[in-house]
Amino acid sequence: MSQSDTITGGCMCGSVRYEVNGEPAGSRVCHCRDCQRSTGSAFSSNLVVRDDTFRITAGEPSLFEKESDRGNTVQRFFCRDCSSPIYGRAGAFPDLLTVRAGTLDDPGNFRPQAMFFTSRAHAWLHLDEAIEQFPGMPGG
Repeated sequence: MSQSDTITGGCMCGSVRYEVNGEPAGSRVCHCRDCQRSTGSAFSSNLVVRDDTFRITAGEPSLFEKESDRGNTVQRFFCRDCSSPIYGRAGAFPDLLTVRAGTLDDPGNFRPQAMFFTSRAHAWLHLDEAIEQFPGMPGG
């Protein structure tokens, strides 16, 4: 997803809304067990944005924190009313946020550039070989 205009989105019930003003830093799909559990699905699809380009425009998301396999704190923000996962922050990358692609007002433009933790992807899931794949987190 490459876009210079404002990107907007929000939770399922509309209580929490956000905007991103600036070019996204990337896009990814993550197959780690925490992402599988937090989405209730096989993976999470994320638009990666710089923290200083993201702003909540309505509502106040709830926060859940958990330690990652590498010992970093991972924060996940979700709607307190409908429980939609909205965005997250990994302690290893404090200046970046991962915005859940399903919360984008226009998710049709989302195109993942990379897949992380493919070693934990479900056997029944077809992984697109045209997308760069990493068995774990790049760099570790």
